[in-house]
Amino acid sequence: MDVHNAFLHGDLSEEVYMRLPPGFYKGRPGLVCKLNKSPYGLTQAPQCWFSKLATALKRYGFTQSYSDYSLFTLCKGQMRLHVLVYVDDLIISGNESTAIFTFKQYLSSCFHMKDLGVLKYFLGVEFLHEPRQDHWSAALRVVKYLKGSPGQGILLSVDCDLKLSEYRSMAVVTCELKWLKGLLACFGVDHTGSMELFCDSQSALHLAHNPVFHERTKHIEIDCHFLLDAVLAGVIRMSHVSTTNQLSDIFTKALGRRQFEFLLRKLDILDLHGST
Repeated sequence: MDVHNAFLHGDLSEEVYMRLPPGFYKGRPGLVCKLNKSPYGLTQAPQCWFSKLATALKRYGFTQSYSDYSLFTLCKGQMRLHVLVYVDDLIISGNESTAIFTFKQYLSSCFHMKDLGVLKYFLGVEFLHEPRQDHWSAALRVVKYLKGSPGQGILLSVDCDLKLSEYRSMAVVTCELKWLKGLLACFGVDHTGSMELFCDSQSALHLAHNPVFHERTKHIEIDCHFLLDAVLAGVIRMSHVSTTNQLSDIFTKALGRRQFEFLLRKLDILDLHGST
């Protein structure tokens, strides 16, 4: 569903004044307008609109997800409704068509809505209409910058200790896994067991399993020890995988042809036009 003039629905919580627009009758000089709504172009307009929409959804009984603030979930018995918000576009899904229809009627009573029907695509594709000289000049400026600075790039530093580098990487993956677990829970997919995390570094695995203070590990960022807490709590289960079977290497390493094709088969990627 799409909301017409979404930002105009937002209520301002602070005092904002605006000069009178051109052509508007001025009773006396220095007269200004005090805004009750958030017009387009106002810095706080998106936040005001989302707050207004979130309030309406929560009033209906929805719960806002902690994993994704734009996701709202409603559960009543066996009935489930999910709403995903992107600015003024809403995706509504559920397991009961009657509940979806009733909820759409509620939204239409709160805002000026347009029902776009069954989901075929989400968000529009931007295109350039009637390009002008300013657009051409901006494009040339980008090309000139790229030509004038060919040596500039991002320098990715390498940790001197491979064990610590792997440990930090596992901490990042653990955060993603916990986020994904929370997101799936919003859709009613509960995972009570430990999530398995594979690593090809035995040293990093020992470090994750043994909360022992070492001189060489004391400089590890405190947030990286989030991994250790997850292992001790049983949220993550660490497992070793040999280097030859590490599937992620296909995305990060320059592999030989034999190893590359081996990992492709492990990922169930086949040449559909090849000989059988």
